[in-house]
Amino acid sequence: EGEVIPAELAHLDSAHDDRLGPYRREELRGALAELGVTHEVLGADEATGRLSRWRDSGMAGTATAANPAAYVNADLTEAAALVADVIRRLRPRAVVTYDAEGGYRHPDHIQTHRVTAAAVASLPVDERPPLYCRAGAAQLGARGPPVAGRPPPR
Repeated sequence: EGEVIPAELAHLDSAHDDRLGPYRREELRGALAELGVTHEVLGADEATGRLSRWRDSGMAGTATAANPAAYVNADLTEAAALVADVIRRLRPRAVVTYDAEGGYRHPDHIQTHRVTAAAVASLPVDERPPLYCRAGAAQLGARGPPVAGRPPPR
């Protein structure tokens, strides 16, 4: 949903072919394969060919965010249970997610924070990895994000 980059892919947006999600998923799969990284897509089901349980919500107030299948409308308990299952299976040393405002307030990023925090909290205390939330604009204030190779402004 939202702005499609590059413009040559505009026909894949939800108002036309509605195939941007699968296209981006294949881009991600290819990039991660090059790095030798394994990954999962939350709610995907290889047996049925379902790419994900939810779709991109777009920005708040848009028609796409009102779609019942949009991730922003996901049942928190259901989504958190899926994430908790992944955490149990992978046993990571740490979990990293968005801050409570979703970085730039994207509804899916905010929902990701909620779901991930609920998933970690649902685990028995002795199975909970540390949860780290990326700082958002409010926390960074006027300083802005750090730039690679340069110390943050003071």
